[in-house]
Amino acid sequence: MSFLFIAIMIDEFGEGIITPSKSGDSTSALTLMAIAFLPLLLATGANVGGQASALVLRGLTVQSLSHGDMRQVVWKEARVGLLLCATLGSVVFGLTWLFTQWNPTIVFDPMIGLAIAAAVGAHVLTAAMVGALIPLVFSRLGWQPEVFSLPALNCVSDTAGTVIYIIVLFQVGGGAS
Repeated sequence: MSFLFIAIMIDEFGEGIITPSKSGDSTSALTLMAIAFLPLLLATGANVGGQASALVLRGLTVQSLSHGDMRQVVWKEARVGLLLCATLGSVVFGLTWLFTQWNPTIVFDPMIGLAIAAAVGAHVLTAAMVGALIPLVFSRLGWQPEVFSLPALNCVSDTAGTVIYIIVLFQVGGGAS
């Protein structure tokens, strides 16, 4: 659903973000790359958030974590998220370059590569912190965090990731002004 949503948003509101291609057609490099890398963005965020959530759920189950540890847990996951942000951002930048090498109709634009890498990095950081926070919040509310955490995480993570992606790409492409 998010994949279709971003394609529609870029098509509707992406006027002025057309990047010329080598073949001279009107295909936007930003649009093609945004669509190509959206599944990677969403899957990466879901995996990082799910792992953070699983670690917190384990801590709650064996009672090595309590509600008072919320700040420490979120801070720890923020640090892990920053490391993943830097690592995955670098890998994604390289993948955007490879994408343009395999598709000779697209001119490599480092700003597009950086935008996609930054969006993936920001989403990974957000997903790590949200993944750690959601089970703690559900536990504090007295709900069963092991039942509610993953569905809530997927909804929040996919929505946040898509919004981050659109905002970053529109800022780079000039379509958000």
